[in-house]
Amino acid sequence: VARKIRETDKNGAILFLTGFDKFDYARQAISVRALDYLRKPYNEQELVFAVEDAIRQVSVQLPARPAQPPAPAEPLRREEDEDMRTAIIRAEISRFIDAHYGEDISMQDAAAALRYSDAYFCKLFKQCFKVNFSAYLNEYRVNKARQLILDPRLSLKDIGAAVGYSDANYFTRVFKRLTGQTPSEYRMAAAEKAVQG
Repeated sequence: VARKIRETDKNGAILFLTGFDKFDYARQAISVRALDYLRKPYNEQELVFAVEDAIRQVSVQLPARPAQPPAPAEPLRREEDEDMRTAIIRAEISRFIDAHYGEDISMQDAAAALRYSDAYFCKLFKQCFKVNFSAYLNEYRVNKARQLILDPRLSLKDIGAAVGYSDANYFTRVFKRLTGQTPSEYRMAAAEKAVQG
């Protein structure tokens, strides 16, 4: 059936949910570019995850997956499969944050842009990054600010705005909480270090 579907729909998302656990079946699923291969009895969370991935792939019109490498001698263990899935999601979230950190974004904005429910995205984010969205975003913004502060031509207020903080006082508080220094103290320390060589 999957081969017939592929003849008419090259980019459709195909999921296998089966009681067959023979490696040959999994290899055949890979050959038709199945999005996932779940075995019965299945974990409900895995199934929901796979279906959400399929819906997102079809609705976002992602480009077709690259050709799969030859099947490994042994099927992937669930932990390896989960690690790969987590890495893909982490990369997707990281791309979104890198593209939008300078804007006034929230966890809900990220969830909507990536087509996840708020609750599910919150759970995924914590699973991928081990912290919540706002903590990660603040750390990301402050790291970007630290790079910009090294350029003395930029004002600290402009740097704060460039990394997503429209309120300069809030930017200073967050920066100090994460680095132990205010932005101006950080800039002075960096300048002194550069002079000393």
